[in-house]
Formats: sequence, C-alpha cells, structure tokens
Amino acid sequence: VETPEGQQCGLILVLAMFAQVGMGIPTSRIKSALVAAFGPESFDPLINTELKEISKNDFLVILNGTILGTTSDPQQLETDLIRMRRSQDMPCEMRVVWYRRPPMSRFLYINTDGSTALRPVFVYEKLHLVPQIIARTNALPSFWKKLMAAGCVELIDCEEQESRELLIAVTASDLKKNKPWTHLEIDPTTILGLMAQLIPFSHMNQSPRNMY
Repeated sequence: VETPEGQQCGLILVLAMFAQVGMGIPTSRIKSALVAAFGPESFDPLINTELKEISKNDFLVILNGTILGTTSDPQQLETDLIRMRRSQDMPCEMRVVWYRRPPMSRFLYINTDGSTALRPVFVYEKLHLVPQIIARTNALPSFWKKLMAAGCVELIDCEEQESRELLIAVTASDLKKNKPWTHLEIDPTTILGLMAQLIPFSHMNQSPRNMY
C-alpha cells in the first residue's frame, strides 16, 4: 500500500491476520510423493515423467520451477492434488496453479517453496462438517487440527486464488446469494492486518485516512 496522493512516503507491508509464511518442503521429498501417487508406479498414471517427445495435447507439470513431466488431463490432476491436500495426503503448504486461459494453460505448477504468504479459508463444500466438529471438540488447538484434517480449512496464496478463479464469500450471509462460491472467510476482519485492526470504525473512514 503506497500513500494515496502527493509524494511517495514509503511502502507499507502488513501480513493479514491468521496468515502465515510457508516454511517450504524439499523438492526431492515432494517429487517422490508425486511420482508414487501419479507417476508410472501408480495404477492410473496422470504424470508421464519420460520427456522424450511432447505432443500438442500434453501439458507440462512443473515442480518448483523444474519440469517434472507431462499430463494429458490437467483438470483431473489439479482436482486430485487439491483433494489429497485437503485430506492431508499431501502437505497443506502445497500450492496448485493452473491457469485456464492460453498461453499459460499449457503449464500446471506445483509449488512447495518457502517464504510464501498463505492464509486459511473455509472450504464451501465442507462447511456442513464444521458444526459436527465443534460438537465433538472442546480444546481450541485440537479443534483447528480437526478442521484441517477434515478438509474444512485450507491454506491458499494469491497465485492459486487467481489461477483457480476462487470466489470467496466475506460473510456467511453472502452465501445466500446465488453465486458459485468456493470458499468462505473465517472472519471478515482476517482480511486485514494488525495495524488496520487497531483503527476504530475503519469502515466509516475514507480509505486515505485509514492508510495514513
């Protein structure tokens, strides 16, 4: 966020509430897991690791900047990767980036590098499980772990949000609107950072006043 008018006074970077910086996962470890799950060793391989020839129907699968192989069904691969991440068969820090529109549609990125800002959001299709988990859980730390294990909450970054064209509802009342919602904010205030949280009645101010 830069100062809105006049001479630039500097740059303010604030991490959103509940957001975290990813620690990263070694490429060798995630590569072994991907090859075992989707490569030649699997029952129905989705990733071809032999790069002898790339046809027009092949899509490149890139892991942390390195070509891992090709796939002929990127949509199914993306769906399976996200499903395994939500069920904790894959690390929760793994990001899946596949742009639907050309020319970037030929590339499916799987990123596990560190220093990436990730924030938690509710998964829309798993919201019905949240009341059941609340009823069975008392301690707060275990409650968060159970939400993650049930796939009710997942960590996303800006790149994945843009590529998957996620539609995140700010409040639960927004879900009543007939839109293709994919996620729900844990709380509307979690979009903001700590400094913005300290401003009383910020929604009643002009945005330049809030920024100052």
